[in-house]
Amino acid sequence: MTNVTKSRTKDAVDDGTALVDTMLTIVKEVGEMLASVPYVKSVSGIVLQLIKIRDEVKINKERCQEIIDKILSISKIIYERLLELGKSNAKNKLGRLENHLVDYGRTLGGIYRTMEKHASRSTFRKIIQRGLDDLNRYDRVLDSFNSKIILDILIEIRVEQSVSVKKTEIASISDLSAHHVLPAKPHLIIERDQELKVVVDMLLLEESSRIAILGGGGIGKTTTALAALHNPYVAMRYASRYFLSCESILSVEGLLTSILNILGIQSAHRNADNLGTICHSLQRPTRSILCLDNFETPWEPSETRAKVEDILSTLASISNLSLIITLRGTQRPAKISWTKPLLPPLDTLSPSGAEVIVQEIVGFMDADIHLLLDSVDGVPLAVTLISYLIRDGEPPHSLWKRWPTERTKMIERGGDDPQSNLDASISLSIYSPRMRKDPEAIQVLAALSLLPDGFPASDGSLDALQTHIAAKNIHRNLQTLRSVALVATSERGGHPRLRMLSPVRLFCQQSLTNEVSQSLNGMTSYYIQLIQTAKYRYYIASMYASVQPEVKNVHAVFQKAFNEGYPDTESLINGTIYLTSWSRYVGYMYDDTIRLAHTHSKNSPKLRAECLRAMGLLYHVWNRLDDAEGSFTQAFELYKTDNNTYGQGTALKSLGDIHILRDQLDDAERTLNKAQSLFEQAQSRKGEANCLRSLAELYSRRDQILDAETALNKALDYYELSKNTSGQLYVQDRLGALNLRRDHWRRVGGPERWRRDD
Repeated sequence: MTNVTKSRTKDAVDDGTALVDTMLTIVKEVGEMLASVPYVKSVSGIVLQLIKIRDEVKINKERCQEIIDKILSISKIIYERLLELGKSNAKNKLGRLENHLVDYGRTLGGIYRTMEKHASRSTFRKIIQRGLDDLNRYDRVLDSFNSKIILDILIEIRVEQSVSVKKTEIASISDLSAHHVLPAKPHLIIERDQELKVVVDMLLLEESSRIAILGGGGIGKTTTALAALHNPYVAMRYASRYFLSCESILSVEGLLTSILNILGIQSAHRNADNLGTICHSLQRPTRSILCLDNFETPWEPSETRAKVEDILSTLASISNLSLIITLRGTQRPAKISWTKPLLPPLDTLSPSGAEVIVQEIVGFMDADIHLLLDSVDGVPLAVTLISYLIRDGEPPHSLWKRWPTERTKMIERGGDDPQSNLDASISLSIYSPRMRKDPEAIQVLAALSLLPDGFPASDGSLDALQTHIAAKNIHRNLQTLRSVALVATSERGGHPRLRMLSPVRLFCQQSLTNEVSQSLNGMTSYYIQLIQTAKYRYYIASMYASVQPEVKNVHAVFQKAFNEGYPDTESLINGTIYLTSWSRYVGYMYDDTIRLAHTHSKNSPKLRAECLRAMGLLYHVWNRLDDAEGSFTQAFELYKTDNNTYGQGTALKSLGDIHILRDQLDDAERTLNKAQSLFEQAQSRKGEANCLRSLAELYSRRDQILDAETALNKALDYYELSKNTSGQLYVQDRLGALNLRRDHWRRVGGPERWRRDD
């Protein structure tokens, strides 16, 4: 055990001992004061038994002590409140707590019986796993059990402590719980443990808290806020907890009136100063929380933002009031000192987190569900709605069949509200006041929606893109998009990239068709320029760094450009030919785009031949040798028609390589020699060198080592003449391999044909 571990263990022991000492004192005092109340006495007896057994457990000791200390912490708060009640005139009201305290005593009794088993080594083999499962179950029960007890106790204390307040104000306060009921605790809270812990910890600080929960639509902001409000420790600390959905609140007066309503303040107690009335109601000796959900609705409009922020600032100045807001985007309202640490915007779910939701709602996973989950990028709302669609009767294979045409439109449960309709949720962000204030932002959003892999976030790339699309200030536009969480910066892959969640991207493509079409030509010209600048120079580091991350994007943009009639077809086809070569090099190999290019190249034999050759090289890599041979043969005939000697040489060289793979070495030799002759006519030393490389492979297969060596040395000379560094390196590597092979044969005795055959 390290010194740090020992220190932490000692601190935990000291904390536990102090808690035990405190509890012994409080239990004794409450027992004397409330001796006539049997159910309090019963709970006290079990608490004392748990204190006694705390140091006797031998099996799963740390886990047992952790749970006992949790019980003692909860019981301490209960007993402190009981002690306050015992000293007040509210003893006669203890009866209403009887059922809650009896249930609490039963729970503690079950935990004590499990602890007894953990105190005996003789039952170790039988109960160690089952006992641990029981402990974990009781731990979960403790987390969800006691809020009603404590809330009732706090309400009674609050009323007693408010005797000095006017009777009308007491009535207003005491009617609170009757008038306002929190929405139900969320059933599923997945992968929000860290954020929830931060929120709860801030709410339990001595000072009142000011918390903003940020993120995109459907990401789980409301769920996180409600989970925090329902946390038992929060319920213990706060006598009053209010939740207001601001989704339909469009004005300052609407916001104030809605807060008055949830506070239960009747019309008779209101006046012209609504904000003053709210503040007067909330200035109490007990603590309160006000959660303003979907706060972006009243806050976003520029004409009312300052006034809404003034209201929020005034509420934040109330000493015993904690504030929570949930807000789409990444911006927090001004004029508020937000509690640190600031909570970062909520992120999407991991694949395993999304699967947990499906398993909880549906009860199974299959291949089609996996495909659907991959398509929605872990957005919790989308995952939940898909799960409900399956649970309510639509088979996963049917949903996946609908997906290519309906996309996000199918992810709904029959309503138009953002909680039951994914498109409605996304629309709230896209057509928000912040977006309307920056009209060009929607054009940039449309452009980015064309890119499945996002876009580089560097200033240089953005400035270059701006010259191709209808945006005069792309940096300001992106700030707007970030502020409403439609675009985020991701560090995946080591370089910052602007990314859109898949559901948002698909929504844009379906619903912003005019804007997407307007952006398409600019994005196409941007990527044609990028790919034609790089050409075939994969070996140049700067070229590779520019093109490799964009290959998937270029495929997506070029395919849409072909389908929608990009005006400069020749440039698009040439760009696709380069793209296909890059795709082979980086490993992202699809033939959809090059086949579209081939279809659009009918009027140009040269372009058709180039497309066929690019297709053939792909089929070669895929080992579809018949398709490759067919493509190269057609390309050769088209080059011949076009009197393109160099092109004929490339097609024949590729056919020769196919013959080698099929072990048709004589055919390969004839074809490669003919190709080399064509390259010589075209004065292409590099082409000749490539043919000699293939001939060397052929000779090596025949064990004609001297011929292979001669071909490679000649290829090396040609590569040097054409200043082709990568070719030189390849040949030098092959020469080294041949020398190793020769040395091995000399040692062990190899084939006799080490010399050139006549």
